[in-house]
Amino acid sequence: MLTPFATLCYIPPVASYFTRKDSPFYWIRFRRADGTWGQRSSKVRGADKGALRKIHHMVAQETSSEALTGGDGSEALLDRWVPGWIKYKYVNAGTRTRMEYSWSSLSTFLKLRKIQHPQEVTYGLCHDYVKWRTSETNACSNTAGVELKTLGCVIQESVRRGWCLFNPCHKLGIGKERAKQKRAITKDEEQTIFKELMRTGIACGR
Repeated sequence: MLTPFATLCYIPPVASYFTRKDSPFYWIRFRRADGTWGQRSSKVRGADKGALRKIHHMVAQETSSEALTGGDGSEALLDRWVPGWIKYKYVNAGTRTRMEYSWSSLSTFLKLRKIQHPQEVTYGLCHDYVKWRTSETNACSNTAGVELKTLGCVIQESVRRGWCLFNPCHKLGIGKERAKQKRAITKDEEQTIFKELMRTGIACGR
């Protein structure tokens, strides 16, 4: 249980953080292997620069650990629920196929990076995905951007379910790549095309 001094910041069904009036540090609320709750000081001072980022990272690690040990939150592991969620969430066949294709690429990358839980997805990881997608699979950055929108939908659903604190996939600042302009055909190519059209009768309407 939380102490009388605690100021609640967030209580999802997994690890979370809170502050206490009698302490300058953020505290972590975590689930033990037997299912009971415990708390400990993070040693991160709330007034320090970058404190919120640090405590979010520590909570993410704790949540991931809980999921992997089976104490709680194992249902949040991405590969356990995302494919089924896409199937029932997107009833339009075209949208569903597009989401499934995007998730296929995303899932491959996440497995390579050993990312299993929504809390482990970070802003930096999203940008790493663009680099990986464009260099390792020869996709354009526009494709990677569209796929990251799928990841954003997945993480937003995770936030709603209480599996992570926030969605780092929003406002990534990834610009769209301009489509390459096609080369204009030369006079010789134009004459060749016209001759072929004449030969097949297309130019004369036959």
